[in-house]
Amino acid sequence: MFPFARVQLRRLTLQGNPFSEKLAKVNYNISKALNRSAGISKSPGAVQCFSSWRGRPYNSQSSFRRKYNALGSKVDNIDPNTLVYGIIGANLAVFGCIQFAMVERDPFKLQKVRRFIHDNLAFSNLNLKMGRVWTIVTAGFTHENFWHLLFNSMTIYFFGPTLAASLGNRRFLGLYMLSGISANVLTSVYHKTSHNQLVSASGITRGDLISSIGASGHTMGMLAYFGLRFPFETIYIYFVPLPAFLVVSGCILYDVVRSRRPANFNGTQVNHTAHIGGALFGALFFFLTRRPSNLLTPRWRGRR
Repeated sequence: MFPFARVQLRRLTLQGNPFSEKLAKVNYNISKALNRSAGISKSPGAVQCFSSWRGRPYNSQSSFRRKYNALGSKVDNIDPNTLVYGIIGANLAVFGCIQFAMVERDPFKLQKVRRFIHDNLAFSNLNLKMGRVWTIVTAGFTHENFWHLLFNSMTIYFFGPTLAASLGNRRFLGLYMLSGISANVLTSVYHKTSHNQLVSASGITRGDLISSIGASGHTMGMLAYFGLRFPFETIYIYFVPLPAFLVVSGCILYDVVRSRRPANFNGTQVNHTAHIGGALFGALFFFLTRRPSNLLTPRWRGRR
């Protein structure tokens, strides 16, 4: 309506001047009318103004950004230990529900339960083709057996509080969740390229049928970040003290060697490719969240 209008409410310092008071009142009424005609919301905290060349109102923060910041503030106010226990509790809850459902003795009903788990909780390329994209997240909270759950939960318990306290809850959740997603993405690419034998006329390959579950990709992302962030912290392996960077490097090297074995899951029931995917994201997250000055500035700079 007013493409080149820029209305500002100027606070005049001339006190006791009738003309100044009238001018300020006119400016206020004009700006109020323009905001009403343009449909600018009166949400608190939003900076509202007119673009000088398009005549369209804009807010300094979008509605999504404000909601994200509000949610992030609530997450950051949670105690780090409580957040870590919540993640472990979610894994335990899913595992308990699965074990309760698997108690079914009727073979027909038991097969339906297994099919539901495979289709809605486990990650596979076939599920992605069928539109079940949520499995890229739910697979990280699903475990095969008690020992699988125990080792992942122990890793989260021992390393989670330190990372949550140093990163903040919001960034720690981002590291944890995106490490698992990265692990599943790399698993998908690996199965698509290495197991591309067709098993049906509809284009389904052998790799599409291989499913993956577990929080190992999440925990490897945590370990990779921990090894880079605290490289000389002591980790006890069978009561032997070792520096963190050595332990993490050994785990990643082991996964790389095992992932090169051609088999269904590289000869074992362990998805080593997912471990590598999680570790790669953990390392990437470390470099992305570090300050450029700490990464690029040489140690000798500033010394004379």
